[in-house]
Amino acid sequence: MQYPSIKVLANDTDISSLVTGFEYSSSLYGEVSSIMLSFRDIENLVAPTLSKANSINIQWGYLPAVVGDDDLSDLFEGVIISVNSEKEDVVIKALDYLVGLNSILISNTFIEETASNILTTILGESSLELDIEESDLTYKVFPIFNESAISVLKKITKDVNAYTGIPQIYTTTQNLFTWKALDTTTSPVMTFTTGENIISWVKGKSLTTLIVSVLVGDVIKVNDSNYLVETARYKWKDGGRTTFGVSAI
Repeated sequence: MQYPSIKVLANDTDISSLVTGFEYSSSLYGEVSSIMLSFRDIENLVAPTLSKANSINIQWGYLPAVVGDDDLSDLFEGVIISVNSEKEDVVIKALDYLVGLNSILISNTFIEETASNILTTILGESSLELDIEESDLTYKVFPIFNESAISVLKKITKDVNAYTGIPQIYTTTQNLFTWKALDTTTSPVMTFTTGENIISWVKGKSLTTLIVSVLVGDVIKVNDSNYLVETARYKWKDGGRTTFGVSAI
């Protein structure tokens, strides 16, 4: 028999048993993913050790009653932006590592350079691992004057979208930044079926289910049709719920 479970590390401290709930929102189209998590710290031992810029890592899934956490899947990794311990439950707000691109300022001029090479250069100043798909869009001159890396990223992504006619997406999973053309031809990562693993289904718009490892950008199968996961909201409170915003493929 399996039961829903989570593992939460805040500043490398395991607070899993203290967590009373969390909600994590993620979008396919380049928005910074955010999480709000609450935990009960009756003896006030954990909250004083947490502060802005500390790391937070969350895994979730199902565990057999006598086994460790090997079957849990990675859900979120990022940095804490605030800790509020004024109420009974301590509330942590956090953003994924994409937020760090806001603090990187670029002043440079690229000549006869491809979009992908420019991104590799400017994002190389971050702590992220990079997986940037090659693009043959070449700029004769691309000047950057004291702009944030996230601003440049959005500008180049928009240009490549127009150039190729295919949406260019970027996501941050754990510490890995991925920039690539949207591919909806891949096989579904999971199948959802009415009467089996669907809690609610608004056809072509949203699906609610239990704990799953599906992330934004994945293709899922719902009954007999394939859909692209564009947004996701992951909730933990007395067990897990996941709601996907989808579009038909």
